[in-house]
Amino acid sequence: MNRRDMKLEKFQNLKKKKQEKLFFTIGAVLVLLVAAILVYRSYAIYQEKQELNVIKGSVPEYMSDYDVNLALTIDGAPATTFPAKGSGKAVESIVCDKEANGLWDYENWNIIVRNVTKTRTKCQVNFVTKYTDTILNGADPVLSEGLIPVVI
Repeated sequence: MNRRDMKLEKFQNLKKKKQEKLFFTIGAVLVLLVAAILVYRSYAIYQEKQELNVIKGSVPEYMSDYDVNLALTIDGAPATTFPAKGSGKAVESIVCDKEANGLWDYENWNIIVRNVTKTRTKCQVNFVTKYTDTILNGADPVLSEGLIPVVI
């Protein structure tokens, strides 16, 4: 092999190495770009899921750091709002999970949830129709003198 052929071969090898480096660099950049996009999309999907995880209701006046889900029934039927104050309904029971206590404030006509120590506490509030006697209209009878009350 003459000197000129050796230089040509050396030049071609050098050119081949430069091409290999260029392809390797382009491949590495593409891999990094794809990885960055995947990481970004994973973070975006995580953020979207966090935003969609919404609690149905909260009681901010009583506890600002904890959320409370309220499920209501009126005479056994599911409801989305409390009955009106003068509607003849009364609270039969309030059952809360996670050791929370639910109380009904008849004066202000709202629920008070106490001892909420965990997030996403659920309380079931059951309303029933109050019994009213049509004759007495809720009043106790007044006995005339000489009458003896009978208690059953």
